[in-house]
Amino acid sequence: MPPSSSIPSLRSLAAVSDRFLDEGHVRIQEYPDGTLIGVRLDDDNRLRVVFPETSVDGRENYSWVPADSVPPQYDFAIRYLRRRLDRNALHTSVADPTAVTIWGIAVHRRHRGYDWDLAPPVVGLDIDHPGTALLPHELDRAFDELGLPTLPTLDTEVHVRELSADGVAPPETRWGDGTALGVLYRKKGGGLAVTRAPAYQDAPPDPEPITESAETYAAEVASPETIASLATTLDSEGQSPTVSAITDRVMDRTLRDQYPRITHGETTLAIDALRSAVARRVAEFVGSSANS
Repeated sequence: MPPSSSIPSLRSLAAVSDRFLDEGHVRIQEYPDGTLIGVRLDDDNRLRVVFPETSVDGRENYSWVPADSVPPQYDFAIRYLRRRLDRNALHTSVADPTAVTIWGIAVHRRHRGYDWDLAPPVVGLDIDHPGTALLPHELDRAFDELGLPTLPTLDTEVHVRELSADGVAPPETRWGDGTALGVLYRKKGGGLAVTRAPAYQDAPPDPEPITESAETYAAEVASPETIASLATTLDSEGQSPTVSAITDRVMDRTLRDQYPRITHGETTLAIDALRSAVARRVAEFVGSSANS
């Protein structure tokens, strides 16, 4: 693990307000729903990732794993990173790319959903590199060079004296309808804090587990209309609407939107089985379209 891989502190603004609001300016951004993810390159230029968690006693409890070993509920994030992250840009920007840790948020439903065509699967949060401290606009430029989107910006230069420990009122999300999950405050000299919308301060309601068969659930998430729409989207993006590409899109949308149900302890549906069932439905659709 590189020495720069400490987890970003995302404590509530109220908890750190005495220190955070003493002086300086902050950038204010939308804070989305999802899971914190760390990304780095190993010596062979392969992706290694981490989804950090904090144990009950507050100690950091996480380990880096090859991208191929990530739990399948995060396949949507890995597919996106493999497609979008410009590893050559990282190699040309620093002498030792393995010393850089890229932190982001894998955007999916916990409390709320989004328009999944608008919300990126992974959005950049921070870049950690020994001896380097990036200003907010430099961080934006770095993520742009790496090919990753950043959090939606609400305001770029707010003096801390204009803020209270309650922060600003959460805006409408930029990725669909309804109030944003929360707001992130990025201090110009370093440091992060967050506030949550009142509706999302408590734990989300318990989801229903998925107990249907893979074939039955595949029929729900991969209807002919959904498959046709995704095929059209791929074509408009200049990508071939192959069975594999359409299946990836169906699975990515399902994993993100149905994350609480898919990861429920009583869910009996295996993600690999669902993918196989979806692929069969997509293959039937593509075959019938080709013969019509």
